Amino acid sequence: MPRRKGTVRLMTHKGQAVHVRIHTLITDGDRQESHTMEAGGRLLQGSGLLVIRFTEPKEAGERPTTQQIKCTESEMTVRRQGQVTMNQRFSEGVTTEGVYETPELRMPMETTTTRLSQEWDDVSGRGEIALSYDLVLQGEKTGRYDMTITLKEATAT
Repeated sequence: MPRRKGTVRLMTHKGQAVHVRIHTLITDGDRQESHTMEAGGRLLQGSGLLVIRFTEPKEAGERPTTQQIKCTESEMTVRRQGQVTMNQRFSEGVTTEGVYETPELRMPMETTTTRLSQEWDDVSGRGEIALSYDLVLQGEKTGRYDMTITLKEATAT
């Protein structure tokens, strides 16, 4: 259940500027991989829904990839468009299907979500989404993914 403090803000189209940090730990048997991505983005919120929009940092020559993450108390959807395209829904205790696409290939994916939580504190301007899931790509289990999305309201300088 999301914890909210301070005043409730109504969702606006513009949203508020936030710093987004996504840390992912992938465990496949004895092997572990860790990835971190940071970007500036926008947070829209209202009625128990957090919506985060941002553009991922890109390598030279790649086209930009934008992400939109929608998260409620019980479900999260991730939509990526650009160099990598992905649409996936996560719901705790549920196995869901999605698609992962690059310019070279298209792979069906299946996720079984074991944990999903979100919180946003209006007073401190900080929040976090925690997600754990098992991923199967093209019928092959690729491991357990533990993802933490940390949000911090960007301050004007």
